[in-house]
Amino acid sequence: MQVKLKYKDRLGELLVMPHISPRSRLIVVRRIARICNSQWVETREYFRELIKEAELGLPFTTAKLKKIDAMRSEARSQHKATSYQIGQWIYENDDLLTKLYGFDGVCEVLEVNPVHRPEVLEYAEDQHRAIAAVAFIAGMEESASRQSGRQRPDYKDGPLFNVFMDMMIKAMKENRASMPDPTAPGGPLYGLPSYTMQADGSMVMNTPAVTVHSADGSKVVASKPGRRNGPVTPSKVATLFANNENVSRHEGGQT
Repeated sequence: MQVKLKYKDRLGELLVMPHISPRSRLIVVRRIARICNSQWVETREYFRELIKEAELGLPFTTAKLKKIDAMRSEARSQHKATSYQIGQWIYENDDLLTKLYGFDGVCEVLEVNPVHRPEVLEYAEDQHRAIAAVAFIAGMEESASRQSGRQRPDYKDGPLFNVFMDMMIKAMKENRASMPDPTAPGGPLYGLPSYTMQADGSMVMNTPAVTVHSADGSKVVASKPGRRNGPVTPSKVATLFANNENVSRHEGGQT
């Protein structure tokens, strides 16, 4: 750990040197991100073991557990602060680095296998920000060493991917009102059941809204969670219209 700390300090000195190129600066930033991720994995495991040991002595170790938890929270805050700084630098320089070195030049620094680069372009919505496209959108950072043709990983990973993930989580927590509803039509979670917590703490699944179509127009009917008479079904709401033509699940009023 001490060696890594000294190495990270040296990288920090290199980062502020005025004569290094933007490409070299990106390499240094990526190396710092890698060390920070590695240190956080070790730190997290260290506190996990401390907590496990202290829990064996409950209730006599309650104060000790609170102290360990406070130390873990402080370590987490420091790690996140460093991760946010790295992410902010990448966000501010992604467009510049892409212009200076091109898409392939950024892929070389991020160790993207040439075979995988067309896939990155397929995923990338903004090709002017190659770092975000490679590391976060496509998850192809270090694909030359981590991803073979037959053994592709089941999840995205990499030093810069974890930085982007921390940035996204931070943005979601701080700007909840600006986030679109993921369960709304067109959202990634549309169609999944949702639940409402009752006063006694139990969870009741919300029944889907249904749209009744008739010659007189369409009407959306939804039931309340835990309704005594049971959920609203197409057969029940069909009686709402004398000339019922079609009853379907609500999908924006379309049949």
